[in-house]
Amino acid sequence: MLPHSLQFSSLKKRILQAQFSGGHISSDSGLLLLGEIDKTLKLSGQLAEYFDDPRRQSHTQHDLKSMIQQRLMAIAAGYEDLNDHDLLRHDYALQTVLDKDQPLASSPTLHRMEAHVQRQSCVKAHQLLWLQFVKSFSAPPKQIILDFDASDIPVHSDQPEQFFHGYYDHYCYLSLYVFAGRFPLVTYLRSSYKDGAYHCAAILRLLVSFLRQHWLDVQIIFRGDRGFCRQSILKYCERYKVGCIIGITRNKQLKRELKETGQPREYWDFLYQASSWQCPRKVIAKLEITDKGANPRFLLTTFKGEATDLYQLDIAPVERWKADSKTSNSTYSVNARQVSIGGQISGDYYSLLHCCPVKYKPVPLTADRGLLEVMNTQLNQGGEDLSVIVYS
Repeated sequence: MLPHSLQFSSLKKRILQAQFSGGHISSDSGLLLLGEIDKTLKLSGQLAEYFDDPRRQSHTQHDLKSMIQQRLMAIAAGYEDLNDHDLLRHDYALQTVLDKDQPLASSPTLHRMEAHVQRQSCVKAHQLLWLQFVKSFSAPPKQIILDFDASDIPVHSDQPEQFFHGYYDHYCYLSLYVFAGRFPLVTYLRSSYKDGAYHCAAILRLLVSFLRQHWLDVQIIFRGDRGFCRQSILKYCERYKVGCIIGITRNKQLKRELKETGQPREYWDFLYQASSWQCPRKVIAKLEITDKGANPRFLLTTFKGEATDLYQLDIAPVERWKADSKTSNSTYSVNARQVSIGGQISGDYYSLLHCCPVKYKPVPLTADRGLLEVMNTQLNQGGEDLSVIVYS
């Protein structure tokens, strides 16, 4: 039997003593703040309205709203895997956020919730996320830049719709992300044998229509790499006055344009018309000199102005948090919904911080891995009381 305390050699006037009354230790006390913000914004409750619950309510122990909030908070704390909830369900900090004093939903229960999410629910949840983005502005912005980016999600074993991608050099899915600054707007799972711009024009059309319903005069800019240089996107941008900065694959004709100028400049702009285009378009070129020789890069744009200024609108290496759900399910449709939910939750998490009420703004937050991990906490339970001791 362990003693109540252990006495060690003293250090001058300091008495060194070890006690075993530390209580329940949690490293996720930042969730207590996040939970208060969620109660103010009621974001998890709104998200629960779009999901169907086929269970018999009289036989359920965990309601849909609490399970969604449990997943939201866990991902915000850095626990993306469902099996993490085998231990998290006993965490006092997470239980306190959900207003519960008993174990939360288990990982199989949460998995069944995600497996029953319908496609239409994901679409409505995206619209809720876009609405939170609009509400995060105190005044209509003059310009919104939509960054489209495709990224790989490695697959596990023999999963449906898997394909070997030559660029990433492994079997993977190819998900689509859309960001406005650091705010995630879209997360969409696709098979990697699809074109990198698959469904991008349709998603851009939905986003532009939604944003202009709230901000009629806002200037919207589409930004993407050369994988998004497609006729459907270019035609839509030109027809609906959406500015674009898109990379374009270099070819002999583009390189010839640089040689014909014969000027020792770093930036060029000229009109270029591919064989499949009905009209010429403006192209900006930047010539970089490396140890391997000349490395010209080309951008296609609908803007007027100096080439140097316009090139600065090119995609900057901004570090963004992409919290993909693990695509370990044997059904592709379930994987797609789980990735969509993961994107929704990461976006909701960012909404909670970005839309933080004024009374919580002075609280210093430190983002580690893009997550809310700000303090270590000791929770001592005595009877029905729960005291929180925070170590900064």
